Amino acid sequence: MVKVHHWYMREVYPWKTCASVAWAVLLLIPFQALFLFLVRIDLFHPYTWLKGCWMDLFSVNFVMQYMLIGGVVASVAAFNAKYYRVTVDVPMNRLAVFWRTLNPYRLFHTLCHGIAAAIITWSLTNLIGANYDSLVVECNQHSDCLNEKHLFIMLHGILVGLCYGLQYFLNQENYMAFPVTQQAKYFKVTSNMTVCVMSSAWKTWQIIKYFYIAYFFFGSWPREWMLYNLNLESTASTSLNTVWGLCDLELFWNVFICATLIQTLWYMALYLFQVYNTEAFVFPVESLFNEDSSKCLPVVLGDRNVELVHYLAFLDLSLLSEHSHSRRKQIFSLSQPGGHPHNWNSIVMECLSLIDTLTSRLTTYQDSIQTDGLFRQQKLSENGNPVSSQDKLLTHSGIREEDSLSAGLSPHTFHTARRQTRTNVLQAKKTQSPIVSPSFRQQAEHNGVASDVHSIPRKKMSVLEKMKKKPIIAYFINPLPEAASKQIFADAQIQIWALTALSRLVAASYSEDEFGVVQKSLADILTALLTLQKVLEKHFKLPIPSAKLSKQVKTSVCPLENLKSTLRATVKSAIYRIVSTFGEHLQNVKLSTVSERHLQHFMDYKK
Repeated sequence: MVKVHHWYMREVYPWKTCASVAWAVLLLIPFQALFLFLVRIDLFHPYTWLKGCWMDLFSVNFVMQYMLIGGVVASVAAFNAKYYRVTVDVPMNRLAVFWRTLNPYRLFHTLCHGIAAAIITWSLTNLIGANYDSLVVECNQHSDCLNEKHLFIMLHGILVGLCYGLQYFLNQENYMAFPVTQQAKYFKVTSNMTVCVMSSAWKTWQIIKYFYIAYFFFGSWPREWMLYNLNLESTASTSLNTVWGLCDLELFWNVFICATLIQTLWYMALYLFQVYNTEAFVFPVESLFNEDSSKCLPVVLGDRNVELVHYLAFLDLSLLSEHSHSRRKQIFSLSQPGGHPHNWNSIVMECLSLIDTLTSRLTTYQDSIQTDGLFRQQKLSENGNPVSSQDKLLTHSGIREEDSLSAGLSPHTFHTARRQTRTNVLQAKKTQSPIVSPSFRQQAEHNGVASDVHSIPRKKMSVLEKMKKKPIIAYFINPLPEAASKQIFADAQIQIWALTALSRLVAASYSEDEFGVVQKSLADILTALLTLQKVLEKHFKLPIPSAKLSKQVKTSVCPLENLKSTLRATVKSAIYRIVSTFGEHLQNVKLSTVSERHLQHFMDYKK
């Protein structure tokens, strides 16, 4: 949801969104002209074809249809701008997938796209001309007949709009992926235009083949409804819900081009919106005026009210850490009066906060895997069944004592967690009641079932467990494979920027930090990076769910795979960047014994 009270959403975001919508409307001119040439193509009479199309480009009808289609495209682009996301939405179960697509607000979103597609299709039929521009044609002097070709192309246009609206959230088209490298908007748009047209054509083909099959069996229903309610007569030509009627190549070509143009216009508008709003925005590091202090980079980094602004701030930090010497100098400077490194302290605090949050989530997930493995092994041993190798892996994949110390956990915390786990297993054995595993607790909290699972009465829990055993209910509410793991990396992009920026600033401080403000935080930075690297490597070694179950569920979280691998490589690159810059001087930094041993592996280039 867009928060208009934020200064960025009030001063910058509207102008960027309006610029993207304006360019989407301007791009309609060449696309509409190309559409006119394609639907009227006549290779046997090229001169007549080109001359007629050229004359129609300057006709009043062409301009009027352009204004109508442009207004619809602008409305759809502005309507979709409210639903953007900068993090990947990971559904925890199949019920969440259905609710994400079929809740009332998104059904309304789908219906609006169906109406918009119908308006654009009607406008395009007016550009095609004869046999398509009207639903009613005069068949004789005393009666009117139904133009089934117009009905056919209109129904297909509505279906295209409905499919686009459903796939918008199902395929996470509203997710704004930030580019790896910043390029000029012109090159981004031109390089993506061909891909967008080809993708739209392929999606149109996927829809049109099923539409033809459906119209063959059920096409008489809308035709007869139109004939009865509009008091029309049927034409003497062959009906379209026959094999011979559907073999009309001219009709297929016009339907295909219309649907491809609709999807191309909408996808280009969506891409332009993403290009404008993922473009790097420069936040000032310091400001001479107090009223502009909320716009400074150290302040914006800690502002999590608007996710887009939060992401843009870390993107700007990552870029300045590499390319802007003057802005880095402002970060390393001291405040006057007082002589305190406020800018550096704020930046390093926010970066370390993100790193520690990710480390904590990974550690919690690994603890849940260990607890689930202990419970499954206990239940199998009670039933007299042999323990599988995967259960053993789950049991032993938790954090050992030495690893917990390196991850920043105290010995007291580690032993307390391990005693609590054993106590839960023993209590389950005595009461013969199922343990509420952390994975189920996370699922319950995600779906808003309860804020604390242990507060649910035992009777309700038993009823819930019985319902979960029913195949149909279990199919929808059982967690998807690796859903909890994928949810950890939903916002990995901002952590990649934090790691990159922090390591580059530390490396640059070796020659640019005149006051030594970075040295005080170097031990904390190295400890956070080394801990995250070790926990992250352990996460990639965890056993994954069975391949059979994974193949049954296909969710659109493909960007997460790239983010996970990029994050893993970024952590190593960040540590090596600091090691290669400071070299043997890092031996003078006070670290724990485990962290020193881990750092030595990097200094010896053994990782």
